[in-house]
Amino acid sequence: MLTISNQWQEQTSFRSDEASSASGTASKRTTQWIRIQESQPRVSVEMIAGIPERLLHDYAEAAVRHARTHEIEPGEWFSEIVGFEGLWADGSSREMAEADLLSAIPGWVELRLSAGGDVPVIDGYDLNLPLAG
Repeated sequence: MLTISNQWQEQTSFRSDEASSASGTASKRTTQWIRIQESQPRVSVEMIAGIPERLLHDYAEAAVRHARTHEIEPGEWFSEIVGFEGLWADGSSREMAEADLLSAIPGWVELRLSAGGDVPVIDGYDLNLPLAG
């Protein structure tokens, strides 16, 4: 378990299902971030909109895996993610468009949250969770 701020904590758990137990294979690793409240941070990290930079990066990578990227004309690519209103990127290749999209997500999240909006839950990453009591 890693606590990297006074608000977020990474929890990793290992789960064995019947199939993996019977075959002797490794258990499945699950990592999730939960919001907590502590009096003192344990590790100092860069925060963006009150969210650890590492968590925001993981969220952005998960979001880009859901991107719709297509060539709009030869040498011009467009990338967007359904549910991320107003967020898009373009580039001279699929990789460039998706890299630009990845780099734009933290700023988009910061803007949405600072304006009191919510951000989409992606692959279990919910940046809208209330503080635990």
